[in-house]
This record gives sequence, structure tokens and C-alpha cells, in this order.
Amino acid sequence: MFTPQAAAAGAAGGVGGAMDRLADYYMEMAEQIFPVLEVDAGRAVELIVNKGVSLRLGR
Repeated sequence: MFTPQAAAAGAAGGVGGAMDRLADYYMEMAEQIFPVLEVDAGRAVELIVNKGVSLRLGR
């Protein structure tokens, strides 16, 4: 029997499933990014390195 409660439950289930897929998508994107520090052009900065790292600057 199709009732307003059944329709609401179906819609809520569909929205919940869509939100789960969206959360999975953003988690996959988050796993692929790395820290980036943006600095305005011409601004003086100090860089403190606590352990050995490789830096690629510019090109």
C-alpha cells in the first residue's frame, strides 16, 4: 500500500544513499591531496625544516 509515510521513508532512504556516495567521493578526493601553503607574492616567509625533505621550487 502506498502511503505518505511510505513515500517519506523511500525519499529519506534515497537521500541517505546519495549522501553516503557523496561522502565516499569526498573521502577519496581527500586521500589524494597533500598539504599546500599559499603565500601572497612578495611576502617574506621563514621555513623551518624539522626533518629531511625534498623541495621542488618553481617549474
